[in-house]
Amino acid sequence: MSASNAALNTQPSADQQVEQDLVNSFRTGTTVTMEVQCQVSLKAGEPYVKTQQNRVIHDIAATMGLMSKTLTGSVALGFKEEVFLKIVSKMLGEKYDAITTEVEDGCGELLNIIFGQAKKILNEKGHTFGKTLPSIFVGHSLRVRQLTPSPTIILPFESSEGLFHVEIGYRHVALK
Repeated sequence: MSASNAALNTQPSADQQVEQDLVNSFRTGTTVTMEVQCQVSLKAGEPYVKTQQNRVIHDIAATMGLMSKTLTGSVALGFKEEVFLKIVSKMLGEKYDAITTEVEDGCGELLNIIFGQAKKILNEKGHTFGKTLPSIFVGHSLRVRQLTPSPTIILPFESSEGLFHVEIGYRHVALK
């Protein structure tokens, strides 16, 4: 095998490239959003595929649909209550001790800003996402389930306020 053929075989497949684009753009979007909007420093963990054994439990989560000419799916941002309250308190400049209707919209707003940051990167790569609105879910021991044929990717983030996760489920649409 020639060196040029070996190099060709190391190129990611179209599905792998889409996954890489999603992971990298949401990692960047989350980091920028948390640092700028909430003054929270982050360390992104290694992404992994969600299984029955490593599902993440949240107390509050925001979800948003993903739709472009190249993929469909959804993204979720989830927190345990104590982590969310610390982060939303920093974001809004006021201390909150419980998840109330007054502050739960903050989870949706954070996801909206994260998506806006990620969308800029993804659109530059030809995915062309439009606008979408988040939905918010509150309750103890929530599990997010993505209804996509591809595995759900979990992006863990260790912040100065605690651990939280971004979950991405998608289906790559091959262009013809």
